[in-house]
Amino acid sequence: MEERPRYFALLILTMFVATTIYIAWATDRGHGDISFETYTISPFEGDIIRYVLGPERDVDVVFDVYKTRQPTYQSPLPIVLTIHGVGGSKEMMYAFNIELARRNFTVISIDLPGHGEDTDSANGIVDMASTCRAALVYYWNRNPDVDNSTYGIVAHSMGVEVAFALSDWEVSPSTIVAIGSVGNLGFSEPAEFSGNLLYVVGALDELVPTSSAIAALRERTGIADAQPDIIYGSLDDGNATQLIMPFTDHVFEVIDNRTVSETLWWMVGSLQGEAQLDRTLPYNQHVFKQKTYAMASGAIALLLTLAPLMLILNDIVPKPSHKLKADIGFSTKSRKTLFVHSLLLSCVIGIAFTAAIAFSPTAFGVLLFTLLGPLTIFLLLGALTGKQTIRDLLGFSGIDYKTGRVETRWLLRGVLISAVCIIWLWAWTYLGFVTGGFEPRFIYPLMRIVGGARLVYLVMLAIMLVPFFMFETAWVRSVVVKPEQKHGWIGLFRKTIWALLCRVPGLLAVFGAGILVLGLLGVLSGFSLMIGLMMILFIVVASLSTVITVWADHLKMGPWLPTIMSAILFAWLLMSVMPLL
Repeated sequence: MEERPRYFALLILTMFVATTIYIAWATDRGHGDISFETYTISPFEGDIIRYVLGPERDVDVVFDVYKTRQPTYQSPLPIVLTIHGVGGSKEMMYAFNIELARRNFTVISIDLPGHGEDTDSANGIVDMASTCRAALVYYWNRNPDVDNSTYGIVAHSMGVEVAFALSDWEVSPSTIVAIGSVGNLGFSEPAEFSGNLLYVVGALDELVPTSSAIAALRERTGIADAQPDIIYGSLDDGNATQLIMPFTDHVFEVIDNRTVSETLWWMVGSLQGEAQLDRTLPYNQHVFKQKTYAMASGAIALLLTLAPLMLILNDIVPKPSHKLKADIGFSTKSRKTLFVHSLLLSCVIGIAFTAAIAFSPTAFGVLLFTLLGPLTIFLLLGALTGKQTIRDLLGFSGIDYKTGRVETRWLLRGVLISAVCIIWLWAWTYLGFVTGGFEPRFIYPLMRIVGGARLVYLVMLAIMLVPFFMFETAWVRSVVVKPEQKHGWIGLFRKTIWALLCRVPGLLAVFGAGILVLGLLGVLSGFSLMIGLMMILFIVVASLSTVITVWADHLKMGPWLPTIMSAILFAWLLMSVMPLL
């Protein structure tokens, strides 16, 4: 009888996840109003790839096309190209893809080189612009019902630099919506663009200060006192410029309600004519939010399924008779001492991770951290608590301090349970991927199916991250175990909150201090954006690892389950967003 609730909980949560996938899938197709298709340009298709990208290009170009099923605008339909930012993918631009297609645009959303499903290496803005040209030429040549004389671009962050680079092409865009960049992210110098230009910079944007956005507006218009929210020039004449500053930050600009509304108004007025603004759907009438809510709630529900799944697996998989070390030396220290030590250790680890990524914002930087991370914990804990604590930490993980012998039975049990949990997450992610409408993500817009070189890197990183998370698991477990704490769900909840308080604030402090210092120095750039993105991922996985560690300890599951799961999840998230360089 006691086992039934966990099966029931798993069933209910699973049904909820499946429902959110359907809602996201339906929304991606405008609830029947939009057609959605993925195109892949093979290097063996000849003319397009060789003409645009050169004969050395030997990888596919991947892009999605969104079209309305029943146009209410005279042919040919205008094209809008949507371009994501650094670490993103074509799925990241779903709000614009859906809403523009509902308003008689043919939308091409592309994966830039080294991003998303593109397996090429990211070789700079010019190469990225060439990939966009290849997609446009390929689609124009095969679809006479679209306008091949001009097009518009909606771009975010680094994608804005790609958009400016496309303005040098013989078929240049007539209008650009530049989101989260005014050409100051350090990717390249923006080209001169003479068409309609809408700047969108969030009031909370971490990378583009308000002063820089207003300065860019005044430089372009030549008006010394130009202000946001005013259109300078004319959309019909093709010389309009405007700056809007919605209340959002850099990452969430692409799903901000006002940003989407203003983009729709701008594109309809620029490419279909201002008279069409009264004939199309209202520019503030959206359906994309349904997908946003489905993705967010579905991702949370998917993570929650791990709780009953772990309970079920814990009952099914036999426990070894040999018990691991139950207590660790500094778990008897006062809460104040534990908190101070944990805060210090979190800060130092955050600095080590940031330094490694700053040295090389690629897989090599993460590999470097796999050496610095365990060494940091080893040396700092040894200095704070003595050698005996290190021995206890190793003993808790089933490793003999003197011989290095590993307790394989607990290791194999952790591998088996964590493998089932990861396969469970992977299966649901793949289901969302093949439907084309939803990919369960921990925070927007991260976790996705990876293959090819990314899958190889994922396995390598996961293996090399095991030593770090082995030490971290033992460390987290040592600060939450207190003999006087109550058992049961209330005690488990209190342990979880206490562990998060010990684990996360130090990382947040390092991240916040880094952004503040870079902002004061005026050196925020695309490079710092990549470091910041990876730091956010690290904080997310550290939080998940902490929760899983507390749960695994509460259920007497051993240390290897949270160690292995944390290593795989961190590697998975990194490979989902890290560009191939």
